[in-house]
Amino acid sequence: MSLSGWIQLFLAFLFALAGAAKLTAWQSFWQTLTMLQVPAGLRGALAVLIPVLELAAACILVLGPWSLLGAWLLLALLVLFAAAVGLVMKSRANVTCNCFGNLLPGYLGKKTLAHIAVLGALDIYLLAAGESDALASASPMDWTLGLVTAAGLFTLYALGSAVYGHYTFMAKMQAGGRKG
Repeated sequence: MSLSGWIQLFLAFLFALAGAAKLTAWQSFWQTLTMLQVPAGLRGALAVLIPVLELAAACILVLGPWSLLGAWLLLALLVLFAAAVGLVMKSRANVTCNCFGNLLPGYLGKKTLAHIAVLGALDIYLLAAGESDALASASPMDWTLGLVTAAGLFTLYALGSAVYGHYTFMAKMQAGGRKG
């Protein structure tokens, strides 16, 4: 399988997971939209529309001749997400990030923007490569390995984030204990 095929599977896995997580933990995503000061009348629609678009993009991304359409949809979503994070950073607001529902809680900021940049670079690579049939010749074993690799990378990232979060929390606690 080509590099484009691996990237397609990786992005499809991440966006399918993000969309499904937002739909199953819609209250968390609703809270993020509220903190982003999205007008109340739009929150309900966006709380459904954004995850559905993520799921649609993930599916389209692996559908042979339509994969480039999926890549463009992902890029549009990433630009939207980057704009939202940029506004949050400009306002210096403390907005929870529920990008993956309740799976990876955090705050919108530089780290989120860096994630978006990496995903955007991968997506731009797909668009530049223009291989709409990168997965057409992939064997079931290639698909399995690609999806297991994506799940493994996500799990490693989640564990690393949890360890880092615990470490920084404990450091703040110790520093606070010394001051008192």
